[in-house]
Amino acid sequence: MVQFIARGFPRSFNEADISELLAHFGIHETKFSKRRGKISAIITVQNPAIADSVLSRLHQLQIGAARLTVEHYNQRTEQDDDALPATKTVRESAQELSNYVRALHAVHPVDFNYPPPPYLKYRYPKPTRDIIDNISATLESVPKFYVQVMHLMNRMNLPPPFTNKDLEPREGTRKDAAQQTDLTMIQESLLAEGESELESDEEATPKVPRKGKNLLNRNRFKPYIKPVITPSVTKVKPSPTELFEQPKPKPIAAITIHIPEQLPTPVPTVVTPEQEPPPIQQEPSSMSEQDLLANRVPPDQLTDLPVFKNYTPGAPSNKLYIKNLAKTVTEADLSQIYALFTSPGRAVIQIKLMQSGRMKGQAFVTFSYAYPEDLDGLGEMPIERARRLTNGFILRDKPMVVCYGRQEKAATAAE
Repeated sequence: MVQFIARGFPRSFNEADISELLAHFGIHETKFSKRRGKISAIITVQNPAIADSVLSRLHQLQIGAARLTVEHYNQRTEQDDDALPATKTVRESAQELSNYVRALHAVHPVDFNYPPPPYLKYRYPKPTRDIIDNISATLESVPKFYVQVMHLMNRMNLPPPFTNKDLEPREGTRKDAAQQTDLTMIQESLLAEGESELESDEEATPKVPRKGKNLLNRNRFKPYIKPVITPSVTKVKPSPTELFEQPKPKPIAAITIHIPEQLPTPVPTVVTPEQEPPPIQQEPSSMSEQDLLANRVPPDQLTDLPVFKNYTPGAPSNKLYIKNLAKTVTEADLSQIYALFTSPGRAVIQIKLMQSGRMKGQAFVTFSYAYPEDLDGLGEMPIERARRLTNGFILRDKPMVVCYGRQEKAATAAE
């Protein structure tokens, strides 16, 4: 006999629906358990030979939007899962975490074993030679401080300040750090070296120390004497004039002016009135209208692009306003495109490309006609045809947005 447990039934299924579903697979012994509003079915298969077939057919079976999960049934595991306490809500978990962090950052008024709050910041002076010497003296005199520094360097993965030779035991007794930094003891040792040989011979009988343990204990509990620190002498920074050689001033040469006795008579210059330059004739373009149609975005797809979202052609005028131009576009590129529409009426175009400021990437193309009477028989004005065919044309990997510009007042003809 093999037992399985099936979970993941749709919430709309009741026990009768589940029993009817399992009956299609030849399962008639079924028990039900309800946990957290979900129904689970405990399936009993009497023939172990078909147990694997039942498991493979029911596991991961799709029923509507739900998917079944079938696994071997363990009664002890189910009892343990039922005995688990209910999960805490997000608000309760956040409150417990806040209380823990508040207690962790609190500083006890008596002992300071708690870590300091993270919002406290300490400001220390920059390291100098005197500060480093003071730290070195403290490391020698306070063994616990030395051990903590070694631990800190180990945690920070810093290279060790010692070698394998330093780990070997040294011969002789170890001098205490306080004895090494005591100035009075150093002076006494220097005076003892200056004594005569006779006195040194009389007192040459060495005293045998009792045991190394007593010597260590005596040196260990000697009072710590703070080393005398000589005040640092403030160095006066030299001025730039002392470091660099000052350039010598060069003498100013005298300027002599020679005036000729006879001055040439001035020749009168005739000033002609300024004339307006003739309009520049546009060179024939190597581009055709078929090239424009082949390299433009189809009109039914323009609204899908963000730049054409609120596009309107505007009121007809003699000027086209172009935007969404690439940074590498030049006036020659625009002149080559709009030269296609200058044949009717012998139109002359003036191009103004904005290359700096807030108007960068925009341009204006103005059409003027030498023979406007030739345009009467046309069904479509050249400027309208230019706007319709170039709107959406992909120039330097960016589609052009072309519409009418503001109408300008007609300029008076030159006399």
